[in-house]
Amino acid sequence: MATADFVIVQFNEHLGDDSGDLKAPDFTFVHNLTTLKHFNVPGVPTGPGYLIIQVADVQSKGHQILINGTDLPGTDIERTLENRWGESMDVIPEGNLQRGDNTIQIRRAGGGDNILIGNVMIHWKQTLKVDEAQHAAQADEAEHAQTANEADHAKTADTLSPSTPTGSASEGSVLTER
Repeated sequence: MATADFVIVQFNEHLGDDSGDLKAPDFTFVHNLTTLKHFNVPGVPTGPGYLIIQVADVQSKGHQILINGTDLPGTDIERTLENRWGESMDVIPEGNLQRGDNTIQIRRAGGGDNILIGNVMIHWKQTLKVDEAQHAAQADEAEHAQTANEADHAKTADTLSPSTPTGSASEGSVLTER
């Protein structure tokens, strides 16, 4: 059975030459290379995939997105307006993803560019056997139930503590100097 699937990988990391160049306290400064993140592809990947990456303050080209250690072809991350969030989409060529454990990492091209990496949404098509498809559907149902339960707990916590800040740095479209 052929299905489409995706995963959202959260980075919240600052790539750059100076941690003080961008005022983004919710982002971890990692210099030239993000943390290696793992994600699972439960089926056998078929055809190309694609990803959408949230980035801020990209002033130059040449930054690389590595899937399983391989740089994606072409321009991986497009420029954004200064101090603004943007998204870039890139194709993951057939054969770059594998069944099971996969990795993603972003490498800064160098120079004076300082960029923020928010989330990356990775999409692919895959072939699943019928029993794997049923198992995947059950896992999705369990995950949705857990997420709903966590949301209920968060709602209760917000009621008990209304001054608790919510949201993330990537919700706004403008970076602010502090």
